Amino acid sequence: MTQVTRAARRLTREEEHEFLPYNDPSLPGLLNQRPLTPAVHAWLQTYHVDDYYGRDGAGTLLSFIVHGEMYTSAAAIPKAELVSLARDLLARGADPNAGKNGAILIEACTGLAPDVMVPLLCEAGADPNTTKDHKGRTALAFVLREVLKAQISCGVTAPVGMKTHWSELDTLELVRALLRSGAQLDAIENSGDSSLEYPFVDDQGRFVRGPLSAESILRSYDIYIPYEHTNTSQLPEIKRLVAGVRAAKGSYARYVKKELLVLRALVRKRRATIADDNQRTAFDILARSPDEIAWRILGFKRW
Repeated sequence: MTQVTRAARRLTREEEHEFLPYNDPSLPGLLNQRPLTPAVHAWLQTYHVDDYYGRDGAGTLLSFIVHGEMYTSAAAIPKAELVSLARDLLARGADPNAGKNGAILIEACTGLAPDVMVPLLCEAGADPNTTKDHKGRTALAFVLREVLKAQISCGVTAPVGMKTHWSELDTLELVRALLRSGAQLDAIENSGDSSLEYPFVDDQGRFVRGPLSAESILRSYDIYIPYEHTNTSQLPEIKRLVAGVRAAKGSYARYVKKELLVLRALVRKRRATIADDNQRTAFDILARSPDEIAWRILGFKRW
């Protein structure tokens, strides 16, 4: 099908109404049509994939699909269709950094499929270190501050409609995806506030105001976890991952190479933990492979 190739622009007021009559799914509009996919494809014959919604450039079609905010009601469409549409828009050249205020990764974290959308956007080139969020947070800060807190508190502190959703996420994999894409550990939030439910403290127990590091945010849980009905299953692994990346001078790639070298050494000494014969065979292949092959294997593995 044909597709508009002109530069992106902001929609007129009339076009905004055709795009999304916000907060009223009963009215006609692109994002209220079902099935949505063919409606989007038809829309793209007239509009650029990155045309902005709203006078202030509040978002693009991709940002709305990634966030999925308007699909949490009875008019919800399957999560799989949202993911498929996001892949389609990115393949058509959608800018992975053109979301609301440029913080599209945070929108993905608050959406209906963070476990898929976040890695998808990272692979497409979304900047994990943008701090255009209204609190000066990167996506990593948002995950550590909001998503992990909701998980630890069994969803009690999550926004309405997100409690179960956030508490069931694999937060470790979200953190890993962001670090893999180059998320930095320092200055990931600039709104440190000692009056917050989980204040931030340094090694001497003193309150810390921004900019905050990943370790600062993680450390804040240590004091307050005993007073919560908590689910801390992923917190130790996230701390270990962050500590490992920090030891590798903030580079996830260097951290993973070190982990792989350790694994290969253990395999060669037959001290690596194994689950079955198939894993033993895979370990043996890894141990015997030259470095360049090992790094190639690494490229196809989710670490």
